[in-house]
Amino acid sequence: MGAAPQRAGARVRLVARGPHLAAMGRHGVRARSPRGDFTARPHATDDPGEVGPAWDESAQTATTTVCAYCGAGCALTLRVQDNEIVEVTSPHDSPVTHGDLRIKGRFGHQHVQNRG
Repeated sequence: MGAAPQRAGARVRLVARGPHLAAMGRHGVRARSPRGDFTARPHATDDPGEVGPAWDESAQTATTTVCAYCGAGCALTLRVQDNEIVEVTSPHDSPVTHGDLRIKGRFGHQHVQNRG
């Protein structure tokens, strides 16, 4: 799950425990892809506090906008907490997306927030 976004330049942090965490530390995260298999080394921890702020729906705002990556006009709902986009969804009643998003619409916010 985290290998492809990291390969694309996103900051990825994973929470794992026990043998899974140890394996990620030793071998990274392996991904199989039609474009070629690869291994990524995202930050992995057993402490959810290291990953980011706790999800607090009462501290979030929702903004509706349109994805700018292509001309399809996909409707987006951005949930923002502590000045960071924490979730991107699309309304199920959207005539363009019917609630589904392409990869750029779903993960593009990580590019906007990339401070690294």
